[in-house]
Amino acid sequence: MIEALVPGIHGRPTGGNLFNRYVLAYLETVTEVERRVVGQAAELRGEPTLVDSLLLAAGEPPEDADRGVLVAHYLQLFEARNADSPAAARERRWLTGLGGAIATSVFCRDLLVAAGVAPERAVAVTPGLDPSFFAEPPGRQDGPARLLTVATLLEGKGLRVLLGILESLAELDWTWEIAGDPGLDSAFAEGFRRRLAESPVAGRVRLLGAVAPERMAEVYDRATIFVLASRFESCSIATMEAMARGLPVLTYRVGGIPERVPHPNAELLAPAGDPDRLRDSLRRLLRDPAEAATLGAANRHAALSFPTWEQCGQAVWAFLKNWESGRPARSRRASRPTTK
Repeated sequence: MIEALVPGIHGRPTGGNLFNRYVLAYLETVTEVERRVVGQAAELRGEPTLVDSLLLAAGEPPEDADRGVLVAHYLQLFEARNADSPAAARERRWLTGLGGAIATSVFCRDLLVAAGVAPERAVAVTPGLDPSFFAEPPGRQDGPARLLTVATLLEGKGLRVLLGILESLAELDWTWEIAGDPGLDSAFAEGFRRRLAESPVAGRVRLLGAVAPERMAEVYDRATIFVLASRFESCSIATMEAMARGLPVLTYRVGGIPERVPHPNAELLAPAGDPDRLRDSLRRLLRDPAEAATLGAANRHAALSFPTWEQCGQAVWAFLKNWESGRPARSRRASRPTTK
């Protein structure tokens, strides 16, 4: 049996929640899974217990924290700007006590090891895609460039930065759609709406709100360029989905994104926090639709090697079985992974 601790926002359409949902659905086909919505990781009681990284924001690790396996979607210590914060210090105390960790990129896995997780107890598992994303995309229509951002409406996603960039490119022909949940930070979402309403390009921007997963492929398919200005991304499932649908992707070169974006698109990723370079890359593709299409085709070819969610779940299950078999006998408790 496996226990899974998830945060109160587990129903929101974030990348981390999507990962949890699909992986736990797979694990339920091979073992018993008990999901619990809790406020902090210290409430673990089973073994092994999958712990969403958001739950490290409160509480201190108990003596038996080694029964927990962290699912590291995001930690404060992943970002250099937050690495010396009290929150990052608390995360490091957890990491030295937990029994293992699952990251969604090699970049984050290496940071977990540097923070105290034993190398043999840490693994990078690439998130999966729904099989529908691997179907051949439809041909794209001519006309203005159709920009797309898929991101929860949060400060760290760089939406204000992108709006400023697009205002500086107002002379070019484009429209911009934003697909993302406004409910996690309603104050930011409302402030962004006000900022957008006052913008001279407001008529060219459309807020879609949260889009159901089964409708996301069609949202990507009507776009021609994917843009994202997040200050950090552990992985960016949205970038993976955009690549699978044949889109060029323009983002900052942060976290796990460079691991998956192939050359020549990788050459257009901007250094972290450099909106001028991001603007220059976007201007280049807006002026050269043929190059944008070429990059999109190369991205789709690379994305065909991405795993499905079933394969992602299989990788997590394999890690958990190896994790259990490799633990010292004196530290094992009664509850262990069992196949159906």
